[in-house]
Amino acid sequence: MDNDPSRGVDLDDDSFSLLDLVLAIVAWVIYLAQVIVWLVTVLPCLIIDVLAFPAREVVYWAVVVPAWNLYILARRALVMSGFLTPKPEEIDLGLTTLGTAGGTFSMAAALDSPLGDAATVFQVTEPSGRHTNTSSFGLDPAYPRGIVRDQPADIKAVDLPGMLGLTGPLRYAGDGINVFKPTEWIAPWRYPLTGQAGRGVPQEGAATHVGPFVVGDNSTVLLPGPSGSTVARNQLEDCRNPAETFATLDALLPNDLHLGGPVDYGIYLVGRMAAGGSPEFSVPDFNLDSDRGYAWLCWDWDRHHAGPQTEWVCAPDMKATPQSTFSYRQPCTPPQFFHADHDNPHQLQPNGTPLDSQWYAPQLDLKIHYLGRDIEQPPANGDDPCDEPGKPHEPFDGTNWRHRLPRRGKIDELDLGRRGWIRPWRTPPGSSGRR
Repeated sequence: MDNDPSRGVDLDDDSFSLLDLVLAIVAWVIYLAQVIVWLVTVLPCLIIDVLAFPAREVVYWAVVVPAWNLYILARRALVMSGFLTPKPEEIDLGLTTLGTAGGTFSMAAALDSPLGDAATVFQVTEPSGRHTNTSSFGLDPAYPRGIVRDQPADIKAVDLPGMLGLTGPLRYAGDGINVFKPTEWIAPWRYPLTGQAGRGVPQEGAATHVGPFVVGDNSTVLLPGPSGSTVARNQLEDCRNPAETFATLDALLPNDLHLGGPVDYGIYLVGRMAAGGSPEFSVPDFNLDSDRGYAWLCWDWDRHHAGPQTEWVCAPDMKATPQSTFSYRQPCTPPQFFHADHDNPHQLQPNGTPLDSQWYAPQLDLKIHYLGRDIEQPPANGDDPCDEPGKPHEPFDGTNWRHRLPRRGKIDELDLGRRGWIRPWRTPPGSSGRR
């Protein structure tokens, strides 16, 4: 090691002076004194620990634990409002567990508990996830849901995104003179079953499968996650359109066969990439963010042809630059955020307003298709691929999801603990008989 004077010591100096000897003797004397102190005090300390144990337990359970629980409860409103960073014990399981909106924490139960840490029994309170690992569908009969919307007059909570101008009107076909705006930002932890005013959130397109996870699974199920099935992977990779994926999952999920958890499926994909053996890149092209349905391959909208006068060519409402100027052919079924008032001015009526059919229609299936490996070529002008009207789907809003829970007579087995659900046909004592 080279000498480094900047460290304040000469690495080549191995001399031993009288001062070094004196300091070494002093250090040895201090060490002997510490050993003597330890030998003298270790036995009394052990005796004091044993004798003081009952008193320390009383202080811990009577003072420390209630004070800590009171401190946590006092923070809870600020934590749930996003003003304080949650401690691990403050994370509401309703945010990380399928099938429940409120987790196992109950403010009322905590206040009724002498120690302030009582928890409620797990109850199915929202339709997220499958009921069992052999269920074909999730609990929500209208999955996938669209965007949560409300009329401005129905928004009672503080709409901070609206106040900052981050959200604006969101129009659908059939709205008429009514004005709606997105409101899921007001309560993003709520399952999008209804809006702020209690209106059902429409189903977005045809029904799809929700995925392999079941009610009661929390976020820890992702790592390492369940093992995938080779049979399921092969069959789902061979699907040519959403209808085939739908039928395939109908047959696979009742047997708990699926693509697997993130880790297991990631290892499978890496293996496919490393295997090679084909001039064509054969790794499956799944759309893993599942913005439409589980195990869907990458997809695109069915689109109009350009038209003789490019009347179906749209341009985004944005300031064009050499790097961002582009256009696209209008989808057959306009998406939610397709702004018919300015995205395609070719389709405006003489009075400058768009046709109602130019807006997103939540009651119609979306016209979409899987993408192949080849670049898609625009169809030649002629018969418009969008001439056939969209297919309507049911249910429209599907707010009634409890019929998918198992029944025992007239009682929901997973809802027995809810007030009013135990023998709902029996008149409660002291009531007038009205329910």
